[in-house]
Amino acid sequence: MPPVWQADLGSWTWRADVLGILALLAALYIRGWVTLRSRRHRAAASGPELLAYLSGLGITGIALLSPLAVFQRYLLSVHMVQHELLIVVGPPLVLLGHPLAITLWGMPKACRRGIGRLLRGQGPLRRIFDTLERPLVAWMVSAGVLWAWHIPSVYNAVETNGVLHDAQHIAFFLSGLVFWWPVIQAPPFAPPMTIPVCVGYLVAGMTQRAVLGGIITLSPSVLYSHYTLVPRLNALSPLDDQHLAGGIMWFASGLVLLVATLIVIWRAPGDQPDHPHRHQEQAVRFVPSGGRQARGAQPVKSRGGVPPPLVQVDPTVSESPFSLTNVRKSVDRSEAAGICGGCVPRRDRRQKRLRVNLL
Repeated sequence: MPPVWQADLGSWTWRADVLGILALLAALYIRGWVTLRSRRHRAAASGPELLAYLSGLGITGIALLSPLAVFQRYLLSVHMVQHELLIVVGPPLVLLGHPLAITLWGMPKACRRGIGRLLRGQGPLRRIFDTLERPLVAWMVSAGVLWAWHIPSVYNAVETNGVLHDAQHIAFFLSGLVFWWPVIQAPPFAPPMTIPVCVGYLVAGMTQRAVLGGIITLSPSVLYSHYTLVPRLNALSPLDDQHLAGGIMWFASGLVLLVATLIVIWRAPGDQPDHPHRHQEQAVRFVPSGGRQARGAQPVKSRGGVPPPLVQVDPTVSESPFSLTNVRKSVDRSEAAGICGGCVPRRDRRQKRLRVNLL
């Protein structure tokens, strides 16, 4: 193995800013998760959700701190792997952990209340969430970010400017969150997509990535001149390396989206509700002591004088096909003054289905 490979394979870029942000996000989430568990809200803070969230942060850390961050300067194919981790692997894992709702529980009360006020009703931050969760908007934002950063002049500029490079990675990760949010339905919940719309949404995402990957793969010339100016670490020419990078975008990310599409179809509710693989159509609501019960919710009785967990099951809300716990979590409005991160149901008149909104 060439000495440069040996040196780079063992090098991790321990950037204090990246480590600090990832550590802070993990600490807030774990604190919120422990708080919910200690208050007997175990349905809202499950082990699989914790594992998914921390795995998503771990994948993001690997993309930004591992030898991938070193080799990407020399090989477009490695850079493409890094970007795919930031777009199609890390964000869905993070969202499977319902990060916003649980992280709010990990914040100090004053901070939680301040953010809760911004997320209530028709506030500006809430309107931004509602807009970005619309499938067409989410698809256009994610596709626009991906294509804009792959314009050759922009991409070459990124490789020579550290600040611009960081901005690219942040944009990719955030666009990944925007793309996956309507599919995974993490709080705050958007109007649920029907199965055909969800499948079409994922197929459209797969198609636009395949088109861009095909352009990069089938290009007869080098699109990104930066890689013609750096030392070669293997026998691949810059053009061959570009073709490999395009194939990674074309097929690898397409495989992830294909698997997601198959999961949506497989977990679609059928005519037989007792099928072992069908998801339950239920929601969990947290109701404070003395709080008002949700319409249609099953009452929770105390046993042996021990106060019951503040959890009720509301069968009127269907879950996302990607739910890890087969439930949806929400918090009664009367408890929002204390936690400022709850959800309340309201009827969507257009779809005539119950949607859950974060306050």
